[in-house]
Amino acid sequence: MLPLISSLQKFSDAEELYHDQLVLFAQAIRMQLEVYFEHTPARFAFIAAVVSGPMMDYELLKRIFRPSRAMVENDLNHGFNLFSERLEDHLVQALKDLLDDPQGEYFIDDSQYTDVALIMINYISAHIWYVLPIGYLGLRSDIAFQVF
Repeated sequence: MLPLISSLQKFSDAEELYHDQLVLFAQAIRMQLEVYFEHTPARFAFIAAVVSGPMMDYELLKRIFRPSRAMVENDLNHGFNLFSERLEDHLVQALKDLLDDPQGEYFIDDSQYTDVALIMINYISAHIWYVLPIGYLGLRSDIAFQVF
């Protein structure tokens, strides 16, 4: 029991311990992360998928960011497969923390988050009927166009 206590004392700062583990996590998935940080459209799609988490529909992600065939293949073969399935719940928080770590290699600043948000808002405003089905708006489909 004594070695366990000394191990706990060695890591008395939980935030520091988590950050150290986050750095190790980033190293372990470096190849997958690089898929998205090579090109701006891939990085923006990755940011959107991470921030939205399991709520982001991969078909919508493809519609918004229009990945090239090469980008989709690279994502499928070397990344997190963002354009074919949702991110795993257990990855989302750790990936968010990587993007929000100012000392980290994969830090995303406010201007990049803003760029992604603007791209998404522009798409959603131009394609409201695809993004928000009529039932979601609480309107009957036969009167929806009269309202808008």
